[in-house]
Amino acid sequence: IAASRHKGNVWVVPENHDFAYEFGQENMHIQLRRTVRLNDRPSRTVFTRIYENDQDILWIGTNRGLYAHDLKSGKSRTVCDTLGQVSAIEEDKNGTLWIGTISKGIYHLTNDGKLKHHATLQSVSCLTTADNGDIWIGTQEGGVYRLNPKTGEQTEHTAFCGLKGDIINQ
Repeated sequence: IAASRHKGNVWVVPENHDFAYEFGQENMHIQLRRTVRLNDRPSRTVFTRIYENDQDILWIGTNRGLYAHDLKSGKSRTVCDTLGQVSAIEEDKNGTLWIGTISKGIYHLTNDGKLKHHATLQSVSCLTTADNGDIWIGTQEGGVYRLNPKTGEQTEHTAFCGLKGDIINQ
């Protein structure tokens, strides 16, 4: 589930499917507002994360990479289909899009539409942006890290958060 920019609506991605629903409420009834699918994509591509920005772009993370779907025109484009599984999509206060992946670290989308890579030692499960611009990263292994986007420096805060970072993924 992800927030929609349309008041009272939400996006829902059924697990292991290649589409997303936007639902809204009208007179105490839930209504399907629209269904979004990618126009052109490799077969067996499933949605893993979505994020709608203020410019009516639905950013779609999949098991293969990142796509952008223009909600006004209904057209999709491939941003990068070699990222592997996208596990998180977040936008900072400056409008920069941050993308977490299971096996290839973190990326951010530059102003010229390119992806800049930030390596991580563990599998990113979630991320969030702080008001000061820092990116906070949670990992599947139970780690907590902070990325300073200005310097590229990453610091570990796992123990400070009361975690051990010793989860074994099988």
